[in-house]
Amino acid sequence: MLTKVYTSLWIATSSVALAMFLTGTMTVFALVVFGFIAFGLVFMGMMGVLPATVVHAHHTPVKETPTRDPAKGLRSRLRGYKETLATETLAVRKPKFP
Repeated sequence: MLTKVYTSLWIATSSVALAMFLTGTMTVFALVVFGFIAFGLVFMGMMGVLPATVVHAHHTPVKETPTRDPAKGLRSRLRGYKETLATETLAVRKPKFP
């Protein structure tokens, strides 16, 4: 909804500026006023339109299938953890001192 209002404000401002230019009533002061209006519209677009249109996609979490034996999974994870802590699996370099 805000995007439609924002677009319509730009169209209205541009059409008034074009009409003033074609009729010859566009003065330097009017150009300055339209510059301030354009700055306000750009600022309004950054503050209002972008957060409404640039968002993260909403995702639904995927359900995990339960394991048959939860203790079996725990045992295998603990066994894998113990294997990483074993000193035989770690390569220890001996220092090379003269």
